[in-house]
Amino acid sequence: MNEAYPDFDVRSYIDLDWIARLISFLPQARAWWINPLNETTDFGVDPTTIRAIGTGSKKADPTWGPLAAYNSWAKDRVAELGLSMGSCPAAEVPGWAQLDIESSDGFDAWHTHLANSLQEHWHDWLGKVQAASEHPILGWPERARTSTADGYLLVAHKYKLVDLFIRFLRVLAPAGSSLERGIVCNANIPLDMKSIAVINATFGGLSVAGGASMGNIKSELSYRTYQRLARAICFIAGDQFQRQNPESQGCAGVSPVLFDVFVWQSSDAKALYTDGKKNPEKGPGGRMPRRKPTWWQMSVGTT
Repeated sequence: MNEAYPDFDVRSYIDLDWIARLISFLPQARAWWINPLNETTDFGVDPTTIRAIGTGSKKADPTWGPLAAYNSWAKDRVAELGLSMGSCPAAEVPGWAQLDIESSDGFDAWHTHLANSLQEHWHDWLGKVQAASEHPILGWPERARTSTADGYLLVAHKYKLVDLFIRFLRVLAPAGSSLERGIVCNANIPLDMKSIAVINATFGGLSVAGGASMGNIKSELSYRTYQRLARAICFIAGDQFQRQNPESQGCAGVSPVLFDVFVWQSSDAKALYTDGKKNPEKGPGGRMPRRKPTWWQMSVGTT
């Protein structure tokens, strides 16, 4: 074993200019995060975000398309958590209150549960689509190309959808609840071209997975590595912020959810990718505001 390895310190590779940019953007990031009007989807994902994921059906198919598949899964998970209207009798403890997501181990276990349930749902969904198709064989591999041969989501897409769902739950989580605190402290950052580009730049151009797109996240290891790098950025930024603001309280480090907002909203981050320049009004997830209220906006009176 190389004796130098125990002395490896990831902080020596950090570009502190990016840390300073993140810290200076924190007030805007917090303001975006707590404003429910910035969430414009039904369950955290819109047609643009999911366009690269196939089910073997036409992309815009409202019955069998990828957004329908995701929303079906997400709706069940919301009900399971006791966050949808009428999903949990008043006398019962809601599902979210039975979770231990304020601890990192508890959150990781819940994250794994969500990923596994999404995989099984997707597998079943593709089977139903194929059975319902008039021509189940012709063109099937191309239409369902983002799934494995067995009909499961690829690593990058699986975790992108799960992490977007968890981020969406901020608008449903009761204020001051363990669910809200657990999401803020422990949620992973959704990995895509934009977040990977900022992580790479913060580490001086480092590229772990061989590229700066979601498709380069081909293994569980590469996903976990990028999440650890994101948390290293957040921890270092948080440490510096608390030195500057000793009265501040909260998670150890800057929350990854605020780092995610920085990725999508800050002008410095947008300069790393052309999409941000073309659509500067987009929020995290590439979503443009829509006028029609979502189900949850109507249920909580937020329009």
